Amino acid sequence: MSVSNNIFSLTHNKIEKVIKYLQRGYEFMKNKKDDRSDNVDKIQNNINNTIQNIEKSNAAIDKEENKEVKKALEDKNDRRLDALDGMRKEIKDEAIYNDVISGKQKKS
Repeated sequence: MSVSNNIFSLTHNKIEKVIKYLQRGYEFMKNKKDDRSDNVDKIQNNINNTIQNIEKSNAAIDKEENKEVKKALEDKNDRRLDALDGMRKEIKDEAIYNDVISGKQKKS
């Protein structure tokens, strides 16, 4: 009997821990508000960093002799350029959202 009681208490303790963990997670999610106020700044910072990385990579490409490494750097820059397009679209969306939220959007 003591073995089965031991198993039950271990299981019961684990269940209690899981319940507490889920409750904390739910409270965290429930209380967290959608604060997008600094998204434009964060995206702009990412854009600036990506542009710097492209410039550094281009300098490395110019000096690189290994064709495989050069190709890998060029491919990475292509992906960075694609990412820049996406970030620029996202920053426009965020700016529009901020205008709407702050009441600056003109009503049509």
